[in-house]
Amino acid sequence: MRKIEVSTASGEGKAIAEIANREGAEDSMVLKAGSPEGDKDVVTITVEKEKVDEIIEKIGNYSKEEGITTDTRIWNAEKPFTGIEETGEESEKVPFEELKAEAYQSTSITLTYMALCVLTAALATLGLLQGNVVVIIGAMVIFPILRPIMTVSIGTIAGDLILFLRGVAAVGVAVFLGAISAFLVNLIIPWPQLNPLIMSISQLDILTVAIALVAGFIAGVSMISEISEKLAGVAIAAALVPPIAALGINIFSFMVGRTGVDLIGSTALVIVVNCLAIDIGGGLVFYLSGLVKVTEKLFSTHIKVATLLLILFSVPFAYTSYISFQKSQLKNNIRSEVNENVALINGSLKEFNVDFDEAEVTLEVLSTQSPPSGFKQKIQRDILDATNREFRVRITYIKTEET
Repeated sequence: MRKIEVSTASGEGKAIAEIANREGAEDSMVLKAGSPEGDKDVVTITVEKEKVDEIIEKIGNYSKEEGITTDTRIWNAEKPFTGIEETGEESEKVPFEELKAEAYQSTSITLTYMALCVLTAALATLGLLQGNVVVIIGAMVIFPILRPIMTVSIGTIAGDLILFLRGVAAVGVAVFLGAISAFLVNLIIPWPQLNPLIMSISQLDILTVAIALVAGFIAGVSMISEISEKLAGVAIAAALVPPIAALGINIFSFMVGRTGVDLIGSTALVIVVNCLAIDIGGGLVFYLSGLVKVTEKLFSTHIKVATLLLILFSVPFAYTSYISFQKSQLKNNIRSEVNENVALINGSLKEFNVDFDEAEVTLEVLSTQSPPSGFKQKIQRDILDATNREFRVRITYIKTEET
């Protein structure tokens, strides 16, 4: 059950109550209230949540026709006990108007919201620098990004520009404060080091986009079906909190001369693409769930721009991912040829590295016997035959005792 409260001009309350009753409201009551602007009618309506959107739509249409202003609020209401056992389950779908009302409330940039953004980003930064996944997950649970980013989707699908901008502002504040917090943590910690975890989070690939899209689907489903938002919040935070913390870390590393500006740009793109993918994923869920009746709203300017930007940002990195995959396959082929040759001298590889820019393969081989004449040249020929690419081979031999 839901309770709807509609404030309107004096004398209009009765008409609004009649509209609600015609649309199947359980109960409606008109009260008189005073305000600095004059007397008003306050209509309280008790209704099944499946009928909330329809009743609010009818009231909105009436208000436009009559040229009156209404202020609507929605909250949960317990269904009164009638002594008669009822069958059937209540629908799990949350009314879209209720989602909009909650979205307006949840995008207020309060001191608590900003404090949580700063503290959770600091926690995620410490986790990244330590390589501690448990600490990073803890930061994800707390980071308050679910509602703001879903507000962007709701505003997009509903065609509500103000709601859309409120969501964008709240997300922007979270990213800004989070990056600043991560930067300050790096100032306090003596000479923090970049590690493979930070580097991988700072690089965009097609899997990153896929993760963000799925996170958007999860968040949308959680909001329309009243399942645990904490779980969906982790999914959203997984796509955003680590990159935000990595952005602050990379800015500090650039300022002390450890990395280039390209790593900062790459991390920023990861955040932007994740936000766009989550926005689109959540918006598609809202549309496909039937909460929005007007099909054209899905193809509003906002969703078109978000999709276009996602494609523009993602395609180049999809190509980069493909190139990385090819290099990985090539490296595996080279390793296979090297291992076959090393096995011929009863040896084993201690070190193996391929520099694609210099077309050079570096090996450190442990063996109980000396390599035969032309051993290095044979490896180079085998690599050329297997890959159709010519690589220079450098080998360091370490003689071991027979056991």
